[in-house]
Amino acid sequence: MMKKNDGTYAGSFEESQEVWRQYAAALEGGSPVSGAELMAKCVTCQSRQLEEGHGPLGVHIPTRIQVERACRKLKPFKARGPDGLPAGLFHCYPATTAALLHPLFVKFVCQGAEPMGFKGGRLVHLFKGKGAADEPENRRGILISNHVGKIAHSTLRGQYTPFLELGMLPMQVGGRPRKSVQQGAHMLRLFMSRCKQSNLSCGVIFLDIRTAYYKVLRELVISQPVPEDRLQALLAHFRLPAESMQQLEKKLRGDDDALRTGLCSSMGHILGELHRDTWFTTQGLPGLTVTTIGTRPGSCFADVFFNFLFAEVLKEIKEALGDSGVLTELRWCGKRSLNMDAQDVECAVHVLETAWADDLALFFQHQDPNQLVSNLREGCTTMINTCMKYGLEPNFAKGKTEAILSLRGKGAVTARRKWFTEERGLLPLPDCHLDRCHIKMVARYRHLGGIVDAKAGASAEVKGKGWSNDTDLQTLQEDTFRFDIH
Repeated sequence: MMKKNDGTYAGSFEESQEVWRQYAAALEGGSPVSGAELMAKCVTCQSRQLEEGHGPLGVHIPTRIQVERACRKLKPFKARGPDGLPAGLFHCYPATTAALLHPLFVKFVCQGAEPMGFKGGRLVHLFKGKGAADEPENRRGILISNHVGKIAHSTLRGQYTPFLELGMLPMQVGGRPRKSVQQGAHMLRLFMSRCKQSNLSCGVIFLDIRTAYYKVLRELVISQPVPEDRLQALLAHFRLPAESMQQLEKKLRGDDDALRTGLCSSMGHILGELHRDTWFTTQGLPGLTVTTIGTRPGSCFADVFFNFLFAEVLKEIKEALGDSGVLTELRWCGKRSLNMDAQDVECAVHVLETAWADDLALFFQHQDPNQLVSNLREGCTTMINTCMKYGLEPNFAKGKTEAILSLRGKGAVTARRKWFTEERGLLPLPDCHLDRCHIKMVARYRHLGGIVDAKAGASAEVKGKGWSNDTDLQTLQEDTFRFDIH
């Protein structure tokens, strides 16, 4: 049974589900509503949008081949949605089902009106494996939606990839096709190894955003006007410092520059329609819960929607740090080939980050250890203030938002004694919008499934992989050789 906010436990399955529903609704800015009320609201909004006329270009209308390809990609043994249709029906008969679905998808794109059944599903919760299992904070929501809606979203996703490629930074690898999570980790290791070989002090700031995908303000991405009552409700949902709240309100009112997504009118309208009037049901409880904040759990558009917003956050951070003169400059020949000359350094590029979805690492280097610490403080302050400006709250728990500091060269011993002995590894951030804010400097950090060491060594990573392999081997041995004696 779920634990309630007052510390008591739910007395029945329905009461336990209500505790979970309230927690999930608070995360996504949700409220209970009846099916008839949501349908009427959705029809009114779609009728108004249809009168405005956001006709798509011909290249943005999905083809039957694209629908068939999305049907084939659907895994056959996925859980059924509320309509009860199995995934194997679409996976095993892609041509037949695509012929039936294609006219519906064309109508959806041309009219810019998504069917209500595509907008939600049944929200279940699974234990994360950490903390107390009876607390809602330690459970992850999984949306079980209709497979027809999944096919529609998968078909449309490819239309947004070119725009996402244009808007993302070169070192932002998450959400891109044919990009591995190891590429982000490899970039970080190369940077730290280069600084070690050049005897340069270096620092890396790791950012972890608290419930990142649930904190995305949809109005910031789709750039639609926000009514005053809706604006006040959004501001009340976020507990931000006063200065950050004023900046967020300015963006929501449209007084600031819009996101540089590059989407045409029809594509922006469809992206907004996909994230409008979304809902979920809870097993054992009547009615629906309509959601207004964040991406949809498990949606194939979740990373696309988040990356549109996070790319703008990274651009603003990079522009601010560029004006401060703390960016890392790397020089190279300017031409990618197998025979690049290491001595040819006529071209320069400013490197700041590697990002995989909401996992961000900022790079800093300098010959002077004390100046590096100052640059690190400037980078932390800019990063935190910019994130909160967009409603994204950093998580300062252990192993989350932290920094690695590797001091080398003249004055390194004195600086190391000051920051790791006298200051106990805490770097104060006096200019941060948060009160009494500081960031913890550590020797190791677990990043993108690997372990990053301040000495730029691989021993910690090798030991960690070895321990993980031993654990997996023990589990397989138990499953393979276990037998029952009756």
